[in-house]
Amino acid sequence: MDLFQQHIFNSLIPIALFIFSFGTMAYTNYKNGTATGNKRLKGFGIMYLGFLIGGLLIIGVMFYLEYRDLAFDMVAILIDGKA
Repeated sequence: MDLFQQHIFNSLIPIALFIFSFGTMAYTNYKNGTATGNKRLKGFGIMYLGFLIGGLLIIGVMFYLEYRDLAFDMVAILIDGKA
């Protein structure tokens, strides 16, 4: 594994933890709020889902800004057939 791949892999660990924790909280709160009729828990579930989607958008933009030059270079090499 080269340095670039190692950097990407190390960046994905906190992202996976973020997705797992917010997804679990959203699902659990929404499910418990729906089952018990508690609107506050249901609202928390929807709020956590909003945070999850917003966070994923921010992470996607950050990855794009960080690696766009490298991605364009790799695509140019593949198009030229010099890979």
